[in-house]
Amino acid sequence: MVHRHALRLGTALFLCLLAFSQSPIIAQPPREFAADQVILDNGSVMEASKLYVSGLKSRTEGLVGLIIIVRRDKQLSWTLNPKSKTYTAKAMTAEEMKMGLGDIPGEVSRTRLGSERILGYNCVKYQVTFRSMRGIDTAFLWQSESLGIPIRTEVPNFAISELRNIRVGAQPPDLFEIPADYRKTEGFGAAGGAGVREAIAEMLSGGRRGATGTVEPPTGVSGGTAPAAQGQRQAPTSYQMEFKTDRPGGDSRDFELPNADPKACAAACARDKDCKAWTYGKPGFAGEKAHCWLKNEVPDPVANDECISGVKGGNAEGLEFNTNRMGFDFRDMDLSKADPKACQAACARDAKCVAWTYVKPGLQGDRAHCWLKDQVPEPSEDENCISGIKRIKFEP
Repeated sequence: MVHRHALRLGTALFLCLLAFSQSPIIAQPPREFAADQVILDNGSVMEASKLYVSGLKSRTEGLVGLIIIVRRDKQLSWTLNPKSKTYTAKAMTAEEMKMGLGDIPGEVSRTRLGSERILGYNCVKYQVTFRSMRGIDTAFLWQSESLGIPIRTEVPNFAISELRNIRVGAQPPDLFEIPADYRKTEGFGAAGGAGVREAIAEMLSGGRRGATGTVEPPTGVSGGTAPAAQGQRQAPTSYQMEFKTDRPGGDSRDFELPNADPKACAAACARDKDCKAWTYGKPGFAGEKAHCWLKNEVPDPVANDECISGVKGGNAEGLEFNTNRMGFDFRDMDLSKADPKACQAACARDAKCVAWTYVKPGLQGDRAHCWLKDQVPEPSEDENCISGIKRIKFEP
């Protein structure tokens, strides 16, 4: 399964941007059209929404109850919540604006593979390689020769997006404006408040099937549920995860787990007054089922791809190696040096910050990058990230 929240929002933004893409060898795209946008997962329709385009304006509605309006004429993107009648606004960067010229964020190469007929349209098929938080990824685009827009977009082993029932013609101008009775907030946003580029990066690299995250409610990646209401902060996630880490020794007791879930091991440690640390072994590491070791001391960490560990109350440094906490971003920045503690310190200085994620150099630009968060997303395994939370509270 894919983290549904990140997938839906990320795919919507991805397709919405691609709707403007052009190539000098095909027709100019129509300036105004509407279409049904369908997201497929393993051949089944996972989500359906509406896409409207008018020149440099676009609107996507119906994904997890939100509306996304992109206004390149104003260099802004808006995310609207119809239930609360609120919206957030984000200025588009120069790089995001370039995507209106047919760029995929982080695009490395684009190769024409040939021609195919898709959904009744003669299309040119392209293979596009691009940089994501996982490294180099691949997408395939089928671009209509007559309309000049992508009819299908596929990220292998993730999802397929299609435009169906395309209607070329003028669109009502008020579709691309904020309704008068909506109020501006800062409590939610597309893919947790990240920019358009980062939202797409979350979608494309979420989870190992699906920075960074697993697709089943971060993760952009975390849980699939909507962020907390404005003014409410999610309680700090109870369990700090040290992915790809063993803490051998100091065992007080151990047992098999009925389900392969490291949180069950962390919860057992939280309930045990003598437990100071824990290690979860994946199925096959110490038997057919997952295994849990509770510890009455805190052994030194050792790298092990088959284990996930944790320390009650958090490790001494407060660093979660190989961990991404995707979503709920309110501020991000390049770092002058590749040091996760600089990101941790930035969070410590900001009263609004309760969690952070550090991204290694070369993944979101030449420099290391830091994301500050006003809520605590679920942790997900990612060797390109180091995360932490300001306060860790263990709850049984």
